[in-house]
Amino acid sequence: MGTIDDLPPLREVIAAHGLSARKALGQNFLLDLNLTAKIARQAGDLADCDVFENEASVSIRNERTTGDLNPNTDDATVTVTCADLELQKRATDEAIYPGETAEFEIEVTNHGEFAATGVAIEDNLPAGTWSFGTSISWASGTAEVTCVSAESAVPATSGDAAGLLECSLNESMPVDGVITITISRVTVAGECDSIPNDALVTATNEYAVDEYQNDDEATIDLLCTDIGVEKGPDGPTVNASEEAEFTIVVSNNGQNIAKDVEIDDLVLPAGTWTFAATAGVSCVPGIGTGSGTNEGTASGSLECSVAEIGVGGSVTITLSRDTTVEDCAGLTNSVTVSSSNEPANSDLNNTDGASINVNCADDLWVEKLATGGATTINAGEPIRFTIVVHNDSEGLATDVTLEDVLPLGVEWELEAPVTGCEILAPTDTMPNQVLVCDLGDLAAGVEVEILVFAETTALDCATYENTVTIDASNATGG
Repeated sequence: MGTIDDLPPLREVIAAHGLSARKALGQNFLLDLNLTAKIARQAGDLADCDVFENEASVSIRNERTTGDLNPNTDDATVTVTCADLELQKRATDEAIYPGETAEFEIEVTNHGEFAATGVAIEDNLPAGTWSFGTSISWASGTAEVTCVSAESAVPATSGDAAGLLECSLNESMPVDGVITITISRVTVAGECDSIPNDALVTATNEYAVDEYQNDDEATIDLLCTDIGVEKGPDGPTVNASEEAEFTIVVSNNGQNIAKDVEIDDLVLPAGTWTFAATAGVSCVPGIGTGSGTNEGTASGSLECSVAEIGVGGSVTITLSRDTTVEDCAGLTNSVTVSSSNEPANSDLNNTDGASINVNCADDLWVEKLATGGATTINAGEPIRFTIVVHNDSEGLATDVTLEDVLPLGVEWELEAPVTGCEILAPTDTMPNQVLVCDLGDLAAGVEVEILVFAETTALDCATYENTVTIDASNATGG
């Protein structure tokens, strides 16, 4: 049989496209060729899914006009069966916090009038390794959707995937059938870039111009924030023996809740510190009490955490203890904070330090002189000593005390009352009179003068030597 316009015979067109035709072509090759040409031109590329009708007639010069047993006219119908697929992609949650699971769902539906053949789905997976699973909505003992990717070249209905995920249906997809593919992975702390994802579906018998979309995309936003910490003392300077206090304030400066906030003070200044934190904050001291609570004592280190801090919110931790002369070099401390949903490029305000100057009585001293420079007197004249306490330190001298064991042989008295001073009478264990003073706190630059005297007689001719000592609770020397 010949061809017209290099077109194949009708039977081959019907077989190649899986079409159906109703017409008995008989023995007439001219009808076969003409019908082949018309149908092949109209339906060859399946661009138009439709029903094609054709009528043909034949005549010859010597055919009988009566008694013709075979019809000279007939018609044929060819139905091209097409599908119309729709792909929808959606995020299970459009916004999540780092550390939570990102999940996309692909849903493919056949809205056409006929089953879809050769269904294939491609998904350009976002970065990372994703878990996938497939399912179909219709009952079938053999139909399944399997996928492959760079992670695994073995087709499977579920597993792990990376890069391009390619899925296919091994049978035709019925009208109103639905294919569902889910992909998911756990995000990590500090992951803050949005996660976009797109997918495409194709079929071998889908309309070239159809009603429903074959591709779709969705995006998951990561809810990140910016936390910061400020650490400072209540006052930049304290006097030794006074309380030193550090204050830690952690603030959420971002647009979303700060999650899993960690507050680490890993090198506390020496000593035992009392800590107190905002309700909801849990602290663990290196050594101390109150582990797992917001109040207690800590030495060495203090690590605290809070589940979340609201937008614009903050938590506070205070650290305090009494200072001693061991702290005269000053106290320094730093703290670092972190959050599971803070990006790495926002951590410039995550560390802060503070220092407290501790003033000590490092220049507290006393001098004792013969009053008026009279180092020699005549019997019958009084012996007078002048005692002067000097605080030439930069800070307060606290709890200043003075003791002077007075010489024997005469009766000593205070020439003028001095607050906190008295002369104690001899005892069984101390035969001398003793001058004792509790001078309290002496501010920087303050002096205290104390005068003592004793009357003499001819019986008191001698040399009277005397030594006085002072001390303070924050003194580093005398």
